[in-house]
This record gives sequence, C-alpha cells and structure tokens, in this order.
Amino acid sequence: MAGKTTVDVLIIGAGPAGLALANWFRNSDITVLLIDKKPGPTPRGQAEGLKSTTNEIFASFGIGPQITAESWRLEEIAIWGPNRDGSGIVREQVVQDKVEELGTIRETVLQQCVVDLVPKTNFPDIRRVCYLRATTGAILIVPRNDKEVRLYIPVESGSALPDPKDLTLDRIMDAAREIMAPYNLEAGAVSWWSAYRVGQRVGSHFSRCNERAFLVGDAVHTHSPKAGQGMNTSIQDAYNLGWKLRLVLQGGIRSSPEALLRTYEAERRPVAQDLIAFDKGYLKLFAAPSSQFDTEFLRAMKFTTGLSIRYPRSCAVQWPVGADDLGPSLLKADLVPGKRLQDFQVVYHADGATARVQKRMQATGAFRVVVFAGDIAKPELLRKLQRLGEVLVDRDAGLGRLTVPAPSDSSDSKAWQQVWVEVLVVHSAERGSVELLDLHEVYRPWSTDEGYDYWRVFADAESVHEGHGRVYERLELDKHKGCCAVIRPDGYVGAVIDVDDFQGLIRYFRGVGMLESEGTLTGRFE
Repeated sequence: MAGKTTVDVLIIGAGPAGLALANWFRNSDITVLLIDKKPGPTPRGQAEGLKSTTNEIFASFGIGPQITAESWRLEEIAIWGPNRDGSGIVREQVVQDKVEELGTIRETVLQQCVVDLVPKTNFPDIRRVCYLRATTGAILIVPRNDKEVRLYIPVESGSALPDPKDLTLDRIMDAAREIMAPYNLEAGAVSWWSAYRVGQRVGSHFSRCNERAFLVGDAVHTHSPKAGQGMNTSIQDAYNLGWKLRLVLQGGIRSSPEALLRTYEAERRPVAQDLIAFDKGYLKLFAAPSSQFDTEFLRAMKFTTGLSIRYPRSCAVQWPVGADDLGPSLLKADLVPGKRLQDFQVVYHADGATARVQKRMQATGAFRVVVFAGDIAKPELLRKLQRLGEVLVDRDAGLGRLTVPAPSDSSDSKAWQQVWVEVLVVHSAERGSVELLDLHEVYRPWSTDEGYDYWRVFADAESVHEGHGRVYERLELDKHKGCCAVIRPDGYVGAVIDVDDFQGLIRYFRGVGMLESEGTLTGRFE
C-alpha cells in the first residue's frame, strides 16, 4: 500500500497523556508516530495545575526545570464559607505550604465555567488559592502568572444559568459576583473562558486486542476538573504504561509480556474508579459545617497528589513468599510494595554533598535496587552487602544479565547489551569508617571513559547546609538489618526483600518476566 508507515508505537492524541507516553521512548530505538487532530499546540492551557507527583514525573524526563521556570508556585490556600446569616462570606482558614497536596471536587455538576482574567477586586485573598462556599454557589480561585487568576465556577442542577452553548462571559461574571458578595469583582483583561458539560465516566476496559491497544487519560475516564486531577491522572496513566511498553519492545521481557502489560489496567483502572467516587462525594462537604469541611478537606491531601495510591499485588508488585500482605516486620508504611517511593535527602558517600534520591530515578526504563544496607561499619553487615554484590553480577544466577551489560561484540542479543537494573546503596555508617572503593564493583562501576561512578552510594548522614535527612528513622528501617527495595522504572516499589534473600531478588525479576528461570546460586552464596 502506497504511503504505508510501520512503527512500534502509534499514539493517537498529542495531549498531556500522549506527550508523556512519547517521552518514555526518547533515547531508544523504538519508533513512534504521534498524531493529533489539531494542527499545532493549544494556544491557551485548559488543564494547568500540576501536583507534586506529576512534577516528579517531569523531573524524571529531564524537563522539570523548564516546567518550573514557566510555572507560578502557589504557597497558601484560603477556605471561605458563608457567614452566620448567609448574606456574605468569611475567611475560615489559611493553609500554608500545602498547595501541591490539596484539591476539591464537586458532584452532580452539570456544567463548568472557567475564566482566565486579570481581576479588579477588593477580595483580600485573590492571590491565594481560595475555596469559596456561599449560599449562592461555590468558586475555586487559582492565581496564575502576571496578575491573572483562573476562576472555576461549577453550575449545579437547578441553577438559573443556561446550557453551556448559551452562556456568555457577562452571565458567568454575574454568577461569580453573586457568590463573592459583599466583595466586588470586575474583569480586566480576559485571556480565555469556556463553559462545558462535565461527565463522570470510567471505561470498562483500559486495554484490548491482546494488550496491543490501550486507552489512556481522558480517552478512558472523565470527571470534574475542580481538583486539578484530570491532566495529572492522565499523565500518571501514561507514566505507568510507558515503561512497560518500552521494556517489552526493547526485548527486556523474556517470558509472558502480556502479563506485565495487563498490569496497566489492573493498576490504573482502580485509580480512576477511586477518583470518580471522590468526585461524586466531595460536593456534600460544601454544604457541611465548617469543622467537617476542614477535616475532610485536609484528609484529601494525599489522594489529590496521588501519594495514597497503592497498586495491587501482581507480577510487578510482589509480597514475600507466604505473606498475605506486608511481609516481614521490616516493612513499614513509607516503604511498601505498590506505593511510590517518597523522595528523601541523603549525602553522597564520596564527597558529602547533599543528594535527593529522586534525581537518580530518571526515566530510562531501568529498575533500581536500592540497598538500605544499614551500618556497614559493622563487619557482618558489610559482608552481607558484599555477598549481595556478587549475586547481582553473577550471570549464572541471572541477575548479572540485568545489572552488567554484555559487550557489544558478544553473542548476546542487543537486549542484553544495556543495563536493566541499576544498583544504589543507602547506608547508615559513618562515612569515614568505610572506603568507597572497598565496596563491590557493582556499587561503584568502572568506565574506561569516565572512571568510577561515585554517585551510587549514599549515606544517611548530616548535610553541611541542609541538615539530616534521617532516612532510616523516617522509613523506620532497622540499621542493624537493612533491606533491599526494588523500585520500578515508574518510581513505585515493586518488592521489599531482606539483604541476604538472594532468591527473593531473583524471584522478583523472574516474576516480571525478565529472567526465564531462577538461575543457579552456587554454594558460595548459601
């Protein structure tokens, strides 16, 4: 057929989800075609609120600084409610430094009005994120760059406002003024406004055609935009799917690729269902007493950031053998299979400089084995770490095929000529008590071009300028035992395993499909 094009991945829709998915295939030999019905970029953003988890995704793609430079950071949230006689509104609470973690959603919303404008007003909190509840309705105010703000006005059943197609800017502003009374509000420059109906839907399937066709983002779930969740959830859908496709297409899966790809629906559909339930339930709080509203509002923090998400057990999220849930006692609430690894501060062992672990979690398609090795100044813990290093590079055991790339002139396939698993160490010993170059080579690999990699071993120690991260204390880890956390390419914890549970580590990667068999652990590892 004339003009026929063959690609590995066809992405239909160049919105946030499509672009995020395409980013997974940069710096790879995977061919991608991205198509969209629009001829170019959207001149005005329709979804612009970024949550902390989404910012971490952008950082992993290497575009975090550019996004931050174009953003307006929101520092405070004000909650306003009706006064005693219902004739106006009063400030109830100001919440500081939590704006990345808060949001709100409405139920039974038939339509939504959005206006980007420079306001002329005597309302005192116009430069804060504000949730206004009045007897006449509700507004969400979100400050933007250059004196501009965005107003979200949900229009509920029984409202006097007409259908979206009949709405005018004047009628929307009249509704906003009524809600904000007794404060004045006039529109200066208006850069964009819209009115549209809101639907709450979740697709019955997120994948079809034997895991060869996938629905992502707005194509498979829609809801009210009031919490700023739509774009964030869509990008997180794409982030979940992208690494799995990349791993399969680059030959990293040795058996049952469909099992890994099926986890996309198993992990993301419940998130969409929870979001719709949250969307439906939050409206009632706007009519609730202030004390109840404040309590529930703050309780929603983790949900709206995505930090409360926990993916179910699967080939990519594994519990220890025989465990129904959390496994060994070393497993704690902040280091749990299925939950995102939270960022934490450490220092580089090599020079004591402050480091953030998330900066090592770049979206390369690689897994990370983070070894919380404990106090390796103690000989028995150092021996455990060194023995683990031997297992990690042993090709007969299997893990060496994932951590050490085969030479380009070897008989191994191209898939094995790259690193699938990167190893990091976070210990709690005094830095001066252990020499970095005394550690196993897998923890400080050598390059003929660049020498040793000094940036894979970290200490849970005091930073000269930024204090102590106290990672072991935060995660409630035993410094006398330690553990290994397998971190998936999307930053979620795949498994937590004892440092000397070598078979457990092999079992995890075999479950994902990256090893065909459990390999052979020779006697020296027993």
